Amino acid sequence: MDGARLSQTGLVFSGEGSYLFAVSTVQEIKAAIAALSPAERAELDRALHKPSRVGKRLKLPDQAARRRRIFGNRVLPNLVLEARESERT
Repeated sequence: MDGARLSQTGLVFSGEGSYLFAVSTVQEIKAAIAALSPAERAELDRALHKPSRVGKRLKLPDQAARRRRIFGNRVLPNLVLEARESERT
């Protein structure tokens, strides 16, 4: 963590918009946040609520195209139904 600083409250600010907590319980985290100055608290709030993706849409893989590449246009049997039918008999 380049440029990291440790505050007296146990919060580590990395300078990249992220905080790490050097404390282990919820009460300690609450106390550490309460001890921050208003400017540091606003900075922590911005870091925690920063959107991960702005304007980018997640592109999902085309599973049907992948299946056609692997198996071609063959019709595959439903193995689950076949197994259930064989268990009944």
